[in-house]
Amino acid sequence: GDGKELINIDKLVFWEDTQQSIKIAKKVACEYTGIEEDSIDVTYSITSEGATVVGGPSAGAALAVATIAVLEGREIDSSIIITGTILEDGSIGRVGGIPEKALAAQENHASLFLIPIGDATSTTIEPDRKCIEHPHITYCETVYRTVDVSVVDGLEMPVKEVSNVQEALEYFWIGEA
Repeated sequence: GDGKELINIDKLVFWEDTQQSIKIAKKVACEYTGIEEDSIDVTYSITSEGATVVGGPSAGAALAVATIAVLEGREIDSSIIITGTILEDGSIGRVGGIPEKALAAQENHASLFLIPIGDATSTTIEPDRKCIEHPHITYCETVYRTVDVSVVDGLEMPVKEVSNVQEALEYFWIGEA
């Protein structure tokens, strides 16, 4: 090949940030495997039974893991699901929608859900209103406080945070601990 990333999106509308994730995933996979990026063409086929739009960089880590597996001829455990952006240095970046993604992973019988470091908790701001009543007037004050909430509590599957592709791969390889 000569370095092409070919993308088959079937009948989906495809966003530019997902395409950028594919380019970065290929680069990271080539660096990880020691394969010259300009020496191969890689075809990515993305299909969906229900979605009509593919957008966002959240599949970057999954794309990198899948590309490495193909380049090395290795089998991955398809019961493990990962979300996270992929950065050029191989680190996995944070994403939104972790509770929804975790629920979807569980509904699809994932044995493990891998998420970026720091995404297991979410910080919310909650109002705390206090009022003092006097005979003719009530004074109220609202103070806002931050609360850290686990976004994966109540799940029946394990969730682990990973910081980079190499760390994530340790969970995916079949036949290895």
